[in-house]
Amino acid sequence: MILFFTCLSAVLAPLAMAAVSDIMGGPKYGFLLATGFAALLFVGLLLNSIANPTARIFEQADRTDYSPLATVTGAE
Repeated sequence: MILFFTCLSAVLAPLAMAAVSDIMGGPKYGFLLATGFAALLFVGLLLNSIANPTARIFEQADRTDYSPLATVTGAE
């Protein structure tokens, strides 16, 4: 699924940049759009880093799905 969205953004982002550039009358505006998208991505990265939404899920997986090697049957 992630490959689909990666491919979709690789097609739609330059298309949007070109459309904005054509409508506004210059390539500067397309690059401003790309800069805005990059800033939005950076804000999402910061929020994800601060909130750490998957920490609880990974901690639970560590407790339930993974065990120390010493407790695995047959490991010495």
